[in-house]
Amino acid sequence: MAEWHHVTPNPDVLFSDLGEGGILFDLNTKQYFSLSPSAAMTWNYLDAGGSLADLEAGLVTQTPAGDAIDPYGLRSFAALLSQHKLAEAGRPAGAVPLPAVPAVWEHPRAEEHGNPLSEVILSPFDPTVPIPE
Repeated sequence: MAEWHHVTPNPDVLFSDLGEGGILFDLNTKQYFSLSPSAAMTWNYLDAGGSLADLEAGLVTQTPAGDAIDPYGLRSFAALLSQHKLAEAGRPAGAVPLPAVPAVWEHPRAEEHGNPLSEVILSPFDPTVPIPE
């Protein structure tokens, strides 16, 4: 990915908001990821057309960045999204209002689940599964 802050969500990835975080589901690979609350907020902001650079600039006004290279975890989150093809290189849509950012920022986390959903959900017609009577 050329620039970490130029990412747009892959249109083949679905997001479900769970209130305290969310789930990303890749329709191509059937893989799913649990998102922390800050990751879900970041995903929603990207999906609305925002950029990670704008989000980082907004976070700087609320929480000092210090000298860290990735003070808010947005670069590593962008790398994870790119690695799993959940987002792709692209330009943001334009000026998007910043979301409400929590008072205490936690680096966005996405946890990949071990098996694709297609291996987790059994078919109701699977002959190896006993039928309740």
